[in-house]
Amino acid sequence: MQLTTGVSLNTSLADLDEALAALLRRELAQVGFPAVAVAFEAPDRAWGATVTRPTLNLFLYDLRENTQRRRSQWDRGEADGRRTETRPPLWLDASYTLTAWSRAVEDEHRLLSQAIAALHGYPELPADVLPSALASALEQVGPLRARVGDPQLDASADFWTAVGGSFKVSFHYIVTVPFPSGVVLHRGPPVRSPQLRLRDRFRAAD
Repeated sequence: MQLTTGVSLNTSLADLDEALAALLRRELAQVGFPAVAVAFEAPDRAWGATVTRPTLNLFLYDLRENTQRRRSQWDRGEADGRRTETRPPLWLDASYTLTAWSRAVEDEHRLLSQAIAALHGYPELPADVLPSALASALEQVGPLRARVGDPQLDASADFWTAVGGSFKVSFHYIVTVPFPSGVVLHRGPPVRSPQLRLRDRFRAAD
């Protein structure tokens, strides 16, 4: 047996940001919000002062393992005539806080309402907004699952104090992302049991 580790370049979180931005821009433009910006910076006071047009802020504030998708059994396969076992990926819940920014509160509420509807409409992120690297990584494990809101999380005033911003209405959005392990166990070729053949010399002589 041979255990190898080959950790390839991984840009999953940046690719996820890109996919969410593409999805939101597309969905918002289709219903009359063509010029909305999408940002990922911490929504603190300094950043808020720079906003000059309607903006959706998706702040990634938490990463933690999704234990429901944890698997202990390795995936079996074959490479170069040898049996392989690959350690399963680590699945992480990427949690975002979404806020809408505009000069008028009414516009913020419209924008936030539409963003909630757009994201809730896709329990799985559509393949056509995924960067190629992320799409390739998902070929073996399936689509990215997402959900709006989480009853275990609370966008309280403590959150806004921590990021250095003023309290603002927001909602949570969680995407479960796989991180390949790169660990593969290579096994040797199948062991063949020797066979012993006996010949009856007397029968052969007849």
